[in-house]
Amino acid sequence: MGRRRRSLVFGVWVFVLLITLFSAVLNVPVVGGSGTIYIKADGSIDPPTAPIQRNGDVYNFTDNIYDSIVVERDNIVIDGAGYTVKGIGAWNSTGILLSERSNVTINNMQVKNFRDGIKLSKSLNNVISGNNIAASNYSGISLYDSSNNSICRNSIFGNNIANSQYGILLIYSPNNSISENNIASNWWGIQLSDSSNNSISGNNIASNWWGILLYKSSSNIFFHNNFIASFINNTEQLDIQGFVYANVWDDGYPSGGNYWNDYGGVDLYGGPYQNVTGSDGIGDTPYVIDANSRDGYPLMNPWPTPLADFSITAPPTLLTIQQGNSSTSVVRVTSMGGFNQLVQLTVSGVPSGVTATLNPEQVTPPSDGTTNSTLTISVTTTATPGNYTLTVTGTNGTLTHSVKIPFKVTTQQSVGGFLVWVLGAAIAALATAVAATLLLRKRKKTSLSAVNM
Repeated sequence: MGRRRRSLVFGVWVFVLLITLFSAVLNVPVVGGSGTIYIKADGSIDPPTAPIQRNGDVYNFTDNIYDSIVVERDNIVIDGAGYTVKGIGAWNSTGILLSERSNVTINNMQVKNFRDGIKLSKSLNNVISGNNIAASNYSGISLYDSSNNSICRNSIFGNNIANSQYGILLIYSPNNSISENNIASNWWGIQLSDSSNNSISGNNIASNWWGILLYKSSSNIFFHNNFIASFINNTEQLDIQGFVYANVWDDGYPSGGNYWNDYGGVDLYGGPYQNVTGSDGIGDTPYVIDANSRDGYPLMNPWPTPLADFSITAPPTLLTIQQGNSSTSVVRVTSMGGFNQLVQLTVSGVPSGVTATLNPEQVTPPSDGTTNSTLTISVTTTATPGNYTLTVTGTNGTLTHSVKIPFKVTTQQSVGGFLVWVLGAAIAALATAVAATLLLRKRKKTSLSAVNM
């Protein structure tokens, strides 16, 4: 019986030894389970295995995320680097939640399949910019009791119109700016409920059942928006409910008001009173919203939207490459403002003894989507060890953007040195196993002596 037990103990320690060696050689990481990701008040990321890289006060995504994110820290930037935060459409889910937060910037990401894409509660002085938010069950972006926030250059679309959804929803939220967003295919494009003194400008509000819903909201200003209704039998651009007053629907002359695709006026005159011969791009008669609301200077043509553009990003992680080896990094090109043209990619800053190739060298991102190119960095055995930075540049006509990719060249490890390390680790593990076996035998003898006495 004693021999069997000793053999079992020794077998267990040999198994532990083998696991240790294989883990060291293969360097296989342990991946945690899924769940809500927290950016904690102390700046840490929980769980630490989440694909988010912290660089000071900037948090960069390094891969797609299939969980909700809760932000508990102020004065930070969350850069999605073109990656996606995706849920499963659960009714009580939120893609990114800010509660009682300030000075947080959320940009350059796609958020899909949540009840609320991005939600701010009792938060102020935050920026939500350059995101694509789609397929939300309730709202693309929602603000509750939040003020002095900026929502700009986002694409908010496809928010399941069958369930009375909102593109942007403000409740008890004053003094916010909503500008240059593309808000399409929602039940209501923008709803303001008990929210006043907000500025709504330069937005494309198209193909929603109603462009704007105002409920008990006053002293807001709307100008340079494009209201384009296209649903069958949609005869109202706006839905106004409750006690509403003092909302302004233009920016005066000559700045003008909004573009309404159902405006039936003409442009024969100009001037503040539209009585000077000659057209000026502004309708000669107001666009009547209701008995108390009108756009005094309706635009004859859509307001120019922000130029279609693209961004180029890569994971910020430092690549460590031994002499004689290679590594790769994913370069992501993301469409903004409907951009879907060819982008030529080039790489510069390549040091001696290193080659860098992009595959493919030309990419075309889908409209408001992302496409990838793989950068392969190969290091010869004669390359000088040290830290380097490559620059990948994307070009389309006059549009040019670039991203820096840092990497480190290290000395090639010899096979003999590696074998010595493995042998040393094996001897150490074996010594531990033997010591444990001897200790167990000693304890057993002591126990038997005590019984015999």
